[in-house]
Amino acid sequence: MKKHYVSIIVIIITSAFLFSSCSSKMSNKKRIAFDSIKIARIEHLFGDKQKPYCNLIINIAYPNLCDNASLKDTLTKSIFAFCLGNGYSSLSPQNAIRKYINDYLNNYRKELEPNFKQETDSSVYQWYNYYRSIIGKVKYQHNDLLTYAMKFNEYTGGAHNMYATTYENFDLKRMRIIKLADLFKPNYQNELTAIIVNQLMSNQKVHSADELADKGYGATGNISPTENFYFDNKGMIFVYNIYEIAPYNVGIITVHVDFDKLKNIMEEKTFESLGLI
Repeated sequence: MKKHYVSIIVIIITSAFLFSSCSSKMSNKKRIAFDSIKIARIEHLFGDKQKPYCNLIINIAYPNLCDNASLKDTLTKSIFAFCLGNGYSSLSPQNAIRKYINDYLNNYRKELEPNFKQETDSSVYQWYNYYRSIIGKVKYQHNDLLTYAMKFNEYTGGAHNMYATTYENFDLKRMRIIKLADLFKPNYQNELTAIIVNQLMSNQKVHSADELADKGYGATGNISPTENFYFDNKGMIFVYNIYEIAPYNVGIITVHVDFDKLKNIMEEKTFESLGLI
């Protein structure tokens, strides 16, 4: 956004899209309607438009209506803990956003105003222009499974921004977050690691782990199963954000593994209960 852009824009939009959240496996065929809270806020240091500023953008979809009140409450708390942090999950969506904005702006001023007062090099003033964007939306829904995606982008001075996309998978029937341990047999880690590494080698058109390492994979962390995953109709997608297993320039890494390749280690009843296989 440009500096001359309005200082505050607060729009709360009721979205029209409806999601059929539960299949016949769930009693009474519940439906979930999602609203979206969109906020853009610019705040200058010392309240002076001639000075650096922070730009905060939030756009979070959350369940507004659901036949099951307990499911609605649990899912809402999970989404706001996921997007904003545990300290905001017990508040109403509007109050959670309001508190998050106030906390962010107060921290920005508290951390940067004292340093800016002592700054003599005007060439680094741009490093005081902070930016944060949090975008949360439903990524995928099928039967009792709902996947929520959160895109985070932040600049706090320096050479480049930091960004990440993270996913949370929700079992609507059992009203809980799905973890890898729910999906796979005990001691699945080594075999799943091998499957992911082999798929990544195939994606990169290399024939060994050493060749993969030569491309930077594994340079910043061991390649292992991540809880950051989601599903499509054919398989699981494992997502590694910047610096997790490779340098910044590699970007976000996605590894798609077909369900067929997971059969030896998957808990088939769990996959079946979610309508995935």
